[in-house]
Amino acid sequence: QVGISTYVTEQPTFLTFNEQGKPIEIYNKDIGLQDSWVYSFFENTNSSLWLALDLGISKVEIQSAFRKFDERSGLTGIIRDIVRFNNKFYVATTMGVFYLENNALGFPKFKPVKDILETTPETFLIFTDPTTKKKKLLLGARPGLFEINIDIAKKIDLSDINFSCWNLTQLKSKPTRVYVGITGGLTYIDYKDGNWINAEYVLKEDIKDEIKFIKEDSKGIIWASTSNNFILQIKDNGITHELKRFGVKEGLPISSNIEFFNFGDSLIATTNSGLYLFDYNSNTFAPCTLFKGFDSNLGKGIHKIAK
Repeated sequence: QVGISTYVTEQPTFLTFNEQGKPIEIYNKDIGLQDSWVYSFFENTNSSLWLALDLGISKVEIQSAFRKFDERSGLTGIIRDIVRFNNKFYVATTMGVFYLENNALGFPKFKPVKDILETTPETFLIFTDPTTKKKKLLLGARPGLFEINIDIAKKIDLSDINFSCWNLTQLKSKPTRVYVGITGGLTYIDYKDGNWINAEYVLKEDIKDEIKFIKEDSKGIIWASTSNNFILQIKDNGITHELKRFGVKEGLPISSNIEFFNFGDSLIATTNSGLYLFDYNSNTFAPCTLFKGFDSNLGKGIHKIAK
């Protein structure tokens, strides 16, 4: 890499370039230096870059795989969800949805997605059209259900349902159907011939919970977690649904914000007291012992696991 200290940009800046002369990184006050006036620089044997500044000395880990993005990068609000879609990196925050794009100098900056107003983004879903296999990026917000096309969001309006969304999932057993967990119930929307055609409540009179997370297991059964320490099991028969509630009597600890993970044919729940495994024979949960050498009870407050 080649380093150049320049004063011809909008503010004094230190740039690094590769052997082809393409800029790699930009370092100035916007990314955390005490100030942007770089008078001299030195790379030590550990590949750390030391910068002599007008107001002190800064150390830059130029070989680190980690990069920090915050309001100085155009990203504001509390992070709610992240996703990579069509080679773009999207972030949902309490202040909107942002996507990462290189600016005129070739350096990454976050830009806001347009037409998301007066709502709090909550979760993404990459939906696959079961016929064409084309993918769409959906956003669940409070309130609102949106489809994002590059930098513009379009609201999905289907009914008088108030889609104050917490979580979305596309069913594998019925890939034209997306379940939507909302404040005060569980709903779904259907997709046909390139359009969203239907929106319905699931057992409206029985499910009035705040649905925080939804997952379909390997057997086609839908699981939903609530904000009041219960788990719902739903069997979707197309038009009718079967419901069963799980709680302490079924082996679960008292826990909020439970999430689910499919591990082969097994269903694992993340709880405030570790990982719990569902036994399909006894219809109960018990502490998970699938991961050898790992005591799941030591991991208090496990929130999420991923493969």
